[in-house]
Amino acid sequence: MTSSVLVKDPDLPEAHRLRTWYTTVGHLETANAESRAGGSDDFNASLYTFEEMTAARLGETCTLLDSVAVVAIVDMFRTENAIYKACPVTGCRKKLRDTSAGVFRCDKFNKV
Repeated sequence: MTSSVLVKDPDLPEAHRLRTWYTTVGHLETANAESRAGGSDDFNASLYTFEEMTAARLGETCTLLDSVAVVAIVDMFRTENAIYKACPVTGCRKKLRDTSAGVFRCDKFNKV
């Protein structure tokens, strides 16, 4: 599984254009619900929950490609542990231990 980084209000030209569009006209737009299922070219695809896909063991065999389109809504962000402090040594990624007042140390490489 891959990971993503979500940045609030990034300082990017695309983000500035999107913000300008939204504040001028975008907030007036209305969204229309689509009645078709799926998000790929196959508009007749069945809908499954993650639990159902896990039970069906999708993606566990190398002989057959399982492709899914995911529609999700971010409901909540936990700010308490939203960041994983990892060792900066290439390939390590071990969790850093907070030794005191914001000083972090990697137990494997003993680096601050």
